[in-house]
Amino acid sequence: MTLYLPPGTETDADTCLLANIKEIGSRPDVILMGDFNAPSFQWNDLPAQCSKNTFDHRLLKITLEALLKQHIFVPTRTRGGQQASWLDLVFTKDPDSIDEVHCLPSLGRSDHAVLS
Repeated sequence: MTLYLPPGTETDADTCLLANIKEIGSRPDVILMGDFNAPSFQWNDLPAQCSKNTFDHRLLKITLEALLKQHIFVPTRTRGGQQASWLDLVFTKDPDSIDEVHCLPSLGRSDHAVLS
């Protein structure tokens, strides 16, 4: 499943997306990827220190409960004057279903890395 969660999305949309992730995460063969726009913490430095009410915290909780493995360990978005952040994420149910993910320089005017 590929997804894009626009920044500033309403709480109802967040809740609906998280419910879908929870349902899909219960299946045996899952690859879930996209721009989650969850910049509140660094996915390579868990446990996360953010409010339990944020989308980011609820996303982390659901993916941990579903035993999903997150494969991106470097920031995927950089913009001058702002802190680099992990917005683009890849989750799988089987940690061995993806050997590795490479973060390549962005294309054109994008401030997101290319994942391959």
